[in-house]
Order: sequence, then structure tokens, then C-alpha cells
Amino acid sequence: MKRLVLPLLLGLAACGPIEDAPAEAPSPGQRGDEIVGGTATSGDPNVFMLILQGNNGQGSLCTATLIDRRTLLTAAHCVDPRILGATSLQIAATNAPTQGQIAPGVNTWQVVETRMHSTWNPATLSGDIAVALLASAPNVTPKAWNQASVASGQAVRSVGYGTIGNDTGSGVKRTVDLLINQASPTLIFVGNGVNKGICHGDSGGPTFRTFSDGVERVVGVHSFTRTEDCTDGAATRVDAYRTFVQQWLAEKEAATCNRDGRCVQGCPQVDLDCVCGADGQCTAACPELNVDPDCGDCGGNGVCADRSCPLRDPDCVDEGRPCTSATQCVGRRCVLDPQHSVPYCSRACSTSAACSAGYECDPAGYCRFAQLPPAGVGEPCTPGGTFCGERGVCTGSLAGVTRCQVSCVTASDCPKDFTCVVGLDSQRYCLEPPKPPILLRKASIDGQAASGCSAGPGLFPALGLLLLLRRRKSPP
Repeated sequence: MKRLVLPLLLGLAACGPIEDAPAEAPSPGQRGDEIVGGTATSGDPNVFMLILQGNNGQGSLCTATLIDRRTLLTAAHCVDPRILGATSLQIAATNAPTQGQIAPGVNTWQVVETRMHSTWNPATLSGDIAVALLASAPNVTPKAWNQASVASGQAVRSVGYGTIGNDTGSGVKRTVDLLINQASPTLIFVGNGVNKGICHGDSGGPTFRTFSDGVERVVGVHSFTRTEDCTDGAATRVDAYRTFVQQWLAEKEAATCNRDGRCVQGCPQVDLDCVCGADGQCTAACPELNVDPDCGDCGGNGVCADRSCPLRDPDCVDEGRPCTSATQCVGRRCVLDPQHSVPYCSRACSTSAACSAGYECDPAGYCRFAQLPPAGVGEPCTPGGTFCGERGVCTGSLAGVTRCQVSCVTASDCPKDFTCVVGLDSQRYCLEPPKPPILLRKASIDGQAASGCSAGPGLFPALGLLLLLRRRKSPP
């Protein structure tokens, strides 16, 4: 939420300029949010600016998302009058890209009812989610909202009307690409910790994720930031409060062919609520298992399901394949071993007999690749049967002559003056340059060393003596 000082006529006959209040000393973890490090956008017409006026004269700015004909999804702290020290609020909504483009009666709507989640607590910021009802329906396509689980590491996009940091730039719709850094049961944390995140005024705004069916859905509602520079923020998980949203829609909105928790027959395309609803069954009839609450983690959400699924979970990584977390692995183990520095999927074991072929049971109780006898660079080895180190490869230039060599892709991977060549089995390795020839020294005779092109003293007299002896022994 962004605090404002503005005399605002919420009858929408006019909308005065939004002026920032004097800077306050915010406390980390209890600040509203704006987009930092993003870009201004004229898109996302279903993302709205909320202009709020308390009955005590205090005002503020937030963001919201249209998720049905007249329903906005936002943060509880945006529509709670107590945050402004008031007892009631008047709220106007606009999807104008900037405050300068607000046109009363054209792109502005009055909010006539709000509802905060029952667990909302201003002291702890828990349950920070709310819905609001517009007096009439804008001619805007509502945004899909998420009911499936999400996980850390997933790419997301945040949108809001907040500041760009230093309490400046609010009132402009901006978007920024981020990642889910962490996911708790009720929150997702976003921001790169350097120069991108959500900030003041982005409160209540959406964090979107595009799912495997190609549909971008609201997965988070911006709640707070943990740093003064707004590069580490949190959003309330929408899927954690889907019952709250569904109950409101059932009361306030007519059922539609969109994903709203109610089945409508005769839609141009099958209403996912008819085949992916909470009916206690998870079947292949639902084309996107990630939207069926009965399917748990069977859909594409970054987590391998630990249950039987009607279709193979695309997130599951098989044993021996690279992994980044245990939740990706079928066996729920992501491990290293002394001969593999890249983590790979594994499973628990008590003996090697419980492991697949080519694996053995580590003393720590998980299946690991069978460890090979080690050999150093230059030592003889057997392809597939010797461990030549993390950067080593068992190969050679001649069939049957194999030694542990330093592997390479290009010569830049090799020591100075070495070249990167292709060896046996098309494996590349660093070849040492040929060594310069060593001139063989001349031998010596009877301890007399030869030198240069002439024999030393005493050599020729000795040869003469031998010739003389031969002549004497010759027959007359």
C-alpha cells in the first residue's frame, strides 16, 4: 500500500492528482509493494489501480486484478480501513496505464463491497488476501487465477502501480520478470535481491505464472517486502485461499466457462471446472492435472508427485538423472558421491541389493553409482571401469592403449601448449605437445671418453697396436 494525501472525489465525477505524502520511516516486513527494475506497460488491462480514501481524510494507492466480471483480487491490508487509521473506506478502481490517463466514467469504477479473509491479521500480515466487487463490469477479459500448487525456481511476472524505489514513480503500471525464490504453504517470495522486485503501491497486485497449458494465471497477491530497496518481497499464494475465492464468486458472480470453481455445460471448450473440479477423483479426463485439486502434484508444478498419477508427472526425474532438489526425484533423494559432484536423483536403501544395476548402497543409506577404482592422469585405465577424476577421461590415440587423460572441449580447457584432440570412442582429451629430441652422448671405450670428431689421446695408438698384432699372426 502506498500512503497518499489527496482530496479525492470518489463519485468519479473528477479524479485529482495523486501526490506522495512526506516520506515516513517504514519498518521492514510491513511496507506495501511497487515494481522495482521493471518497465512501464500499457498492457494487462485486467490489472487495476485502487485509489482508497478513509473517512479520516487519509488516502492510499494499491493494485488489484480483475478475476471475474466484477471481482477484483487484492490484499486485505489494502481494503482494511484500520491501516489508514480510519473506520471506513471509499475505493475507486481504474485500469488506466498511468494516473494522467484516468478518465472518470470511462476507465474508472467504484468498489461497492469488499471482503477480507477471516484469518487476516495486521500484526503478522497472515491471511493477507481480499476480494472487491465493482459497481459494474468493465469491458475487460478477466484474468485466470491459480488453484494448483507452485514451487520455488519457477519463472513469474509481477505487475503493479507502485514506486520504483525511493518512494518515487507510483501511479504507473509496470511489469517485471522474476523467479519464485522460496515457497511456503501460504506465501511465495520474489525479487532478485539486487535490482528487481515489488515495492510500495504494488500491494494487492498480481504475480503471474504461465502454466504448461499456456495460460498465465494469478499465483500471488503482493503483500510485503523484507528489504528497504524492495528486492525481496512476498506475495500471498492464491491457491492456498482458493476456497475463500470460490465462495465469493459463487455468491457474487454468475458461473462462467472460465476456471471459477463452477461447472458450466455447453461451453465452446470444455469447462475445466467440469472435469478438473474437487470431486475426489484424479483422472486423465482432466487435460491439465495441475489445475485439479484432487491430483496433488501430478501436474506440471516443479514437484514430483509422491502418489500414483493417471499420467506421468512431467516434473519427475528418474534415478541417476541430474537434479536440484529432492522434490524432483521419484525416490525423493538428490545426492552426491565421491566420484560425482553433480547432484543426481536417488532413493533410500539398506543394502546394495535394494539398488538398481550399476548402483550400490552408500553407508549413509542411499543408492549411489557404483564406485570405480581410481587412477591418476597418465596412468593406465579401462574405459568404463576406472575413475579418472571429475575432469578425467579414459581414452588414448591407439586402440587398446588407454590412459587417464584430462578431458576437454576446446584447447582453452587444456594446460598451456596442450591441444584438444579426439581419442578413442570420440572422446576429447588434452594431448601433451611432443618433447624436443635429446641428443645421445657419445660412448666411451675402456673408460676413455670420446670427444668431438677426433678420438682422445691414446685411442689411435691402441688401434695401431691392434693392427700390428693382427699382421704378426697372419701367415707368411
